[in-house]
Amino acid sequence: DAAATANGDSITVDPGTYVENVTITKGVIINGAGQGVTTVYPSFAGANTGGGSLSAGSSNVMLVQADNVTIENLTVDGNNPAIGSGSSIEARNGIITNHNVGVYNNLNVNHVTAQNIYLRGIYASSGGSFNFHNNTVTNVQADPSSVGMFNFGGSGSMNNNTVSYCNDAISSNWSTGTTYSGNTVTNSGSGIHTDNNGGSGGTADVISGNTVTGISGAYGIWVFVPYLNVQVSNNTVTNCYVGLGSFGQYVAALPSFTGNTSNQNYIGVYTSTTTFGSPSGNSHHSFTNNFVANNSYGFYIESESGYTNTTTANNNSITGNATQVAVDNSGTLTIDMTCNWWG
Repeated sequence: DAAATANGDSITVDPGTYVENVTITKGVIINGAGQGVTTVYPSFAGANTGGGSLSAGSSNVMLVQADNVTIENLTVDGNNPAIGSGSSIEARNGIITNHNVGVYNNLNVNHVTAQNIYLRGIYASSGGSFNFHNNTVTNVQADPSSVGMFNFGGSGSMNNNTVSYCNDAISSNWSTGTTYSGNTVTNSGSGIHTDNNGGSGGTADVISGNTVTGISGAYGIWVFVPYLNVQVSNNTVTNCYVGLGSFGQYVAALPSFTGNTSNQNYIGVYTSTTTFGSPSGNSHHSFTNNFVANNSYGFYIESESGYTNTTTANNNSITGNATQVAVDNSGTLTIDMTCNWWG
């Protein structure tokens, strides 16, 4: 009985399947009996509703409208076979905060499977704080802008999650300080990236100790237009189009890549002034103690007309690449690649 609950209560959900679109308006703990043991399906179809993530008619399996909400040990499945064809997706979002009505902090989602979702698997959308850990997210790819795990404007952590078959696996936009650690991404359109970190204040994002593989047409781990010095360290990226990427800035931020392995990708490291359609900007990039090996291109360093790309790469191992370094200097390049091991 939702009316009988109070902030801080723990709600135990027994094994079984539940058909309900749940709106959570109190700071409670929702604890299932286990992933695949307790499963929640949407009660109505509202996946491709157009507009934003919470557009009119959206079917959201769990809509969070409170601080201090924990959701754990259950499965959110956006494909309800009772109201669909068996292969259709009825839910637009799996777990999402309601940014239309407030900013919500301390959302904790752990040991949850979110699958068969149209747009957002697990989404901290209100600019509040969050902790997403030990979750499994799969098949969030019905729309070009689908994201498995996403943060907009908030701060928190995404740690030890497994994400597969998503157009965009794990990402943040306008993060005010997010840590991404110990995640595994496979078979997705994009691996892990942070966009515009610090543009609204906060602290630099940290992307560390993740594994991204098997996304041959897309980018593994990348930093896009940061306002702060994003740290990317000790990640392993294989079998992607671009292993590690760093793109355009509007301020003199210096994303730093340290101790990463970029192996058997088309491009091992790609730096550029580009912002992929938005106004470009001078860019600065630092690479130290990385292993860049067995790629078609080791480093691809690009500047656009009117902009300067400053790339510093020291003490890296750059070996076995078909082309060790390629440049496109339509603008201005400032490159320091001294003290590397070239095999």
